[in-house]
Order: sequence, then C-alpha cells, then structure tokens
Amino acid sequence: MTYKKLWTSLALVLILSFAVLGFYGGKIYQEKPPIPERVVTTDGTVLFIK
Repeated sequence: MTYKKLWTSLALVLILSFAVLGFYGGKIYQEKPPIPERVVTTDGTVLFIK
C-alpha cells in the first residue's frame, strides 16, 4: 500500500468521524431539556431566577 492511499484513508476516517460527532452534537443541542425561567417553592419562595 502506498503512502498516498494511507493518508487518503486517514483523511477519510477523520472527516467521517467529525461528521458523525457534529451530527449527533447538533441533535443533542436541539433536544436539550427546557430550562425554567424561575423555580419557586410551594410557599412562594423564589429559589432560582434565570
């Protein structure tokens, strides 16, 4: 096998790997859980404000 084929194979593997990471990273970002504007206890005390 020549070095040109090895470098091409390496480049192809890297491109495909980053494409998969980017695809699933985008899906995870889009499906993230909602973040509430504020959190209040049952007696009305505000615990957290965004």
